Amino acid sequence: MLKIWRSHLFVVYLHSNLKQMNLHLSVTDKKIGGVCGGLGESLDIDPTLIRIIWAASFLFYGVGAILYLLCWAIFPEGEL
Repeated sequence: MLKIWRSHLFVVYLHSNLKQMNLHLSVTDKKIGGVCGGLGESLDIDPTLIRIIWAASFLFYGVGAILYLLCWAIFPEGEL
């Protein structure tokens, strides 16, 4: 039970820090989950470039899918 409580606290802490860093899921520019669109909005980079880099990391290293799912689960929803 203590493990679940600690992991919940970590997720809440991480979620609040992501809000402060302005990392979020895009509401308007999403293809799958809005991760690349949100990163593009937050970092002021074209989301298409982020999608190309993400696809390359998925194809060449295999970690792109895991990171995408992790970001999708952790990033807060953006505002309109």
